[in-house]
Amino acid sequence: MQSFNFFSFALAALGLGFGWLLALRAYRNIRFQLLIKDITTSKVRNLVPGLVELRGQAEPLEPMSDPLFQEPCSFYRITVVQSQSTCPTHKPVATELADTSRQKFWLRDDTGRILVDPKGARTIYSRTLRFAAGQCPVTHPVERYIRGIPGIGPEGWTLQATIVRPQDHFYVLGHAVPIDGTQPGRMISISDIPLREFARLLKASPQRMKTLDADENGVVDPQEWEGGLAKLRQELAAREAGPQAAATPIAAAIIREAPDKPLILCDDCDPRIKGPIPAAAAALRSAAAVAVILLSLRIMSGSLGPGRPHASRGLSPEAQPSAPAPKAVDLERVIRLTSPQDSDALLPEQDEEGSRLPSFQNPVRFTWEPLGPDVEYLWTVASASENGQDSKPLISDKTTRHDMDLDLPPGQRYVFTLVAYKQGKMMGTCVIHGRRGAKRSYSFRVNR
Repeated sequence: MQSFNFFSFALAALGLGFGWLLALRAYRNIRFQLLIKDITTSKVRNLVPGLVELRGQAEPLEPMSDPLFQEPCSFYRITVVQSQSTCPTHKPVATELADTSRQKFWLRDDTGRILVDPKGARTIYSRTLRFAAGQCPVTHPVERYIRGIPGIGPEGWTLQATIVRPQDHFYVLGHAVPIDGTQPGRMISISDIPLREFARLLKASPQRMKTLDADENGVVDPQEWEGGLAKLRQELAAREAGPQAAATPIAAAIIREAPDKPLILCDDCDPRIKGPIPAAAAALRSAAAVAVILLSLRIMSGSLGPGRPHASRGLSPEAQPSAPAPKAVDLERVIRLTSPQDSDALLPEQDEEGSRLPSFQNPVRFTWEPLGPDVEYLWTVASASENGQDSKPLISDKTTRHDMDLDLPPGQRYVFTLVAYKQGKMMGTCVIHGRRGAKRSYSFRVNR
């Protein structure tokens, strides 16, 4: 008698879907890397219409700030995902919101500049910022940004931000399209750009569109529209009158997404851009995908064959195996550093280097809030290089106190870490929040 094993069939179907997904991802990675390999990096002055690859520095077309930290930027993309359950018996529903700058920006190299339209771009950025609910103090800019989003609650959210700062080194792979009314292949100035292109720039700037309605009647009439175009053109022309901008010509083209080709924006430090094609890794992924698919098909064919009796079938209720008892899991706690600075506050100077780090005089006093009785604290002080990449432990000790004074040689950079233990198990650590995210060490200098 034939029987249907639903569990084996569902497991095989899940593995089959995962295998196809793995194979598709390997195929896309290989195709992407081959596309980059086949295209030679161009210079702005020498590019021709079509698919091009450029490297340079990103510069904003107009002054713009990112919505998280309110600092100057050329491009940003912020994605917020929140998982929330409306019913205990149903799966959580994921809400995803994306905020992307629509303003074009310049890509500058040593031969000139070209406009980049980021609409529809795929971003590959190794310095992407990631935050989660409960990771930042309430005064952190990320928390303020989350509170300003309608429909996003205070729990269960994750945020991912790609922010391109002015002068950041950047890579662009996209379609070079000639600007309407200009001759392809030559360099132009702001005054040569047609009025139609200025209209597109104006529509892509929400701040300027808000200021067009001068009489505040809710309608932008033709006079207000023409005035806004003229003002935009005058401001860009005045900015081009500077000696540095005037010495940099402009390509008569725009880099944008094509119907059949992607627009890729990424930083130059991405290994998939600078390094060779990882053929071994791609082959390994493909082999793993094939193995998962074959194994899933094997399990699926077996699930349709004769059924096997369950191991517990036929046992009496008293002989049925009992469910395991629930286990208690201790969650890691955060130690609040209160001196020499408060770790509950945002400490942007922790992202700095050299003399811009916080400096103190000997003895440097460290205090923190205790996590309870019978807790032992392991503290470590290490000397670090000026860029913070290399460190060498100097002193380390355990204590049951929550304060101490350190006398260290002046003129050096130091890194302080603090971990709490109870009955031999780690139960907490000190977390420092900067504008670039959170870290588990506090950096400082000693003057004298």
